[in-house]
Amino acid sequence: MPMMLCFLAAFGLFIHGASPTVSFEDSGEMVSVAYTLGVTHPPGYPWLTMLGRLFQFLPLGDPAFRMNTLSAAAGAGAVSLVFALTALLVTRLPRLSASTVRLAPWIGAASFALSKTLWWQAGIAEKYTMSAMLMLLALHALLRHALEPRPGRLAAAVFLSALALSHHLHGLYLI
Repeated sequence: MPMMLCFLAAFGLFIHGASPTVSFEDSGEMVSVAYTLGVTHPPGYPWLTMLGRLFQFLPLGDPAFRMNTLSAAAGAGAVSLVFALTALLVTRLPRLSASTVRLAPWIGAASFALSKTLWWQAGIAEKYTMSAMLMLLALHALLRHALEPRPGRLAAAVFLSALALSHHLHGLYLI
């Protein structure tokens, strides 16, 4: 439940600051590719294109705002994964007070959500929030495997890492 509250808070923050239409950088290209199911510049951003196409069916604003909504949702997903990673780590550390264990995930998530780069990218139709979310998802799976090894967890971490890498070369950071 706290992770969902974290997601909703971050999504509300990002959607409030989202651009109402096409912005700068590759925003116009990302919007048109999602709208037409075309192919963008390499590496093509297939996950952004497919999810962006699904977001085009939302009854919100123009096609650009719908893609901006996807960026806000991916950014909020990344923030909630920072919350989950921090919660997973602080519960494993010895001698932490109960208030630290409760507050640390919120502080970590808020710090990430309010960082200049994430705030900026979560409001425009760009690929970086999706990249951050996929990499954090892979890191979460890898940390869960490291803390409690189970046969499927490593496979899930490898799969999610490959998914992150197929989206953007930032996925190489996982190696």
